[in-house]
Amino acid sequence: MVFRPRRSLLTLLVGLLMLTILVPFVIVASSAPAAAAPAGGSLRVVLLGDSYSAGNGAGDYYGDDKSAYRSRNNWAHRYVDWVNTQNVSAMLTNLAHSGAVTDDLLGRSGQVAAMPTDTDLVMLTIGGNDVGFADIVQKCFMLGMRDAKSCKSTVDSANALMDDVMASTSNILQMIDARLPDGAQVALVGYPRLATSRSYILKNLFGSFAYDAGTGVRALSETARTKQAKLVANWNAAHPGLKVTYIDGVVSAFNGHEPDPATNSRNDYRWINEFFETRGRLAANGKTTSTLSLDAAEFYHPNIIGHQQMANLIINRVGVPANVKPANSPAIAPAAYAMSSTVQADGEDAPEAWIQGPYVAQEGSTLSLDARGSYAGDGTITAYEWDLDGDGIFEQTYTEPVIDYTFEDLYDGQIGLRVIQDDGQTDVYTTQVQITDDGDTTPPELDNCPAVNNYSQSDYDGDGVGDACDPDPGYPTEDQPGVCVVGDNCPDDDADAAPAPTPDSAGAAPGASDPSGSATGAATADTTNPEPAAPAPDAAGDAAAVGNKPAIAADSPTPLGTAAATETPSSPATIPTGSTAHDTRTRLANTGTSLVLTLLVAAAAATVGGTLLLAATNRRQSRQDR
Repeated sequence: MVFRPRRSLLTLLVGLLMLTILVPFVIVASSAPAAAAPAGGSLRVVLLGDSYSAGNGAGDYYGDDKSAYRSRNNWAHRYVDWVNTQNVSAMLTNLAHSGAVTDDLLGRSGQVAAMPTDTDLVMLTIGGNDVGFADIVQKCFMLGMRDAKSCKSTVDSANALMDDVMASTSNILQMIDARLPDGAQVALVGYPRLATSRSYILKNLFGSFAYDAGTGVRALSETARTKQAKLVANWNAAHPGLKVTYIDGVVSAFNGHEPDPATNSRNDYRWINEFFETRGRLAANGKTTSTLSLDAAEFYHPNIIGHQQMANLIINRVGVPANVKPANSPAIAPAAYAMSSTVQADGEDAPEAWIQGPYVAQEGSTLSLDARGSYAGDGTITAYEWDLDGDGIFEQTYTEPVIDYTFEDLYDGQIGLRVIQDDGQTDVYTTQVQITDDGDTTPPELDNCPAVNNYSQSDYDGDGVGDACDPDPGYPTEDQPGVCVVGDNCPDDDADAAPAPTPDSAGAAPGASDPSGSATGAATADTTNPEPAAPAPDAAGDAAAVGNKPAIAADSPTPLGTAAATETPSSPATIPTGSTAHDTRTRLANTGTSLVLTLLVAAAAATVGGTLLLAATNRRQSRQDR
């Protein structure tokens, strides 16, 4: 029996800290395996862009590049999952990368150049890092780094850079157009706002300078939306060979679901992670619950609910693209993460095998292995044969393309799939699987938190101890001298309560964009903890408490291909300066906590860290003894 210390330690951590974020366990979405269907065509989808594409803050990361933050919960995976329910075999190649700027998509070694030339649909978000997204979060919202003048300066700079970003985005579209044949499509996805409409005015030096940061930051998103919409309209008028759809509903769909800018309260219905959290998901009571995180690169990014909502917007606007390839089209080139793809039969009617990998999970996890991207060249796929230990022998045969398989032991290698068409033709495809003791891919001897899943190895203070297990990560605990928030902690505040958040029109609750009758439409609540804790409200109360209702959000915390593993508790974090773990432009701001909470975090983390390290040592010793 494998010792798993995390539940008891998580209970201890919550009891010690009275955390403001619940850390429930992952629940597996219960759905029947998709049955084999007659060939209905294939669709090659490629994801480009930055962290809002890659999936920072959505968890379940994969791939060898730990700074990329490619998540199996991102909106592109959710969209492709839906397409695969429409009798179309969709395959996703994820080239998006946290911290990417427009230049990272251009050039000979850029993301566009890495796309397969037979791509049918390109999807992306881009431009946020070009205008200083991380600086805005730091200077406008982060305790210890925020101040009125710096915040205004970063917002003004972002506005000034906006036209340059549009020009670079146009260059990206031109490069895509040149690389792909006529008929290809692009979905350019917009960004949400970074703050609710709650009053948020920063002051410096005891009132010598004030800036309405909430209004300034929210207006910036509207400016970006307007300029991107104009860019796409102009593009489509002049380039009939490459249709671009602008997903401009993100701002309105997320209205009321953005982060609460106040440091001591949260938006209960947020679709974007606030500070010190990741994997925000829907609880049984309709509110958002999440997992504590120390990794600054996960903050201020769409949570799991947010990614589903973005997928829903694409489903509504794009649906199944009209340029789906016929079933008997030529074989498709391997994706970026494919280890091999070998056609076993000649002729244009041969089938195409596909596994939506790679996979990374903890020892003992059950993975849903997804072969729905496979398709028959002519007729029907009658069998899916799996080699699950990399020995070249296909031991297990199924008639469905999705299977659940538990990896009981450590494994780092390939798994293989062989599909058999009804005329006897076959195709083989392999992908990488890494099953590790803590669920990340860093070897124990190199891991800065060897007993805790910390995929990115982030280390804020650079002391060699990862943020996920550092008892003293070194975060700010108070604002700079003289910096304050009007109505919250300014010396000259009136005794009256701070301004309450502005409700949506007619006092209605923020809504969710949910495609009627779509496979992703139904909400899946996290019932592990139906009453998520929230920070103590400030004088204004919780930002989302007035006139707000549960979001109607589709949330499947464990999608296909994701391990049904126990959540790992984490701790608070901020943006490291000069960290080697990530490019500086990927470092998003964190808020601080009170000094008391920080001391409690340090004490608890020391206890948890020591226990986890001891457990890991015992576990490895027991394995050696076997």
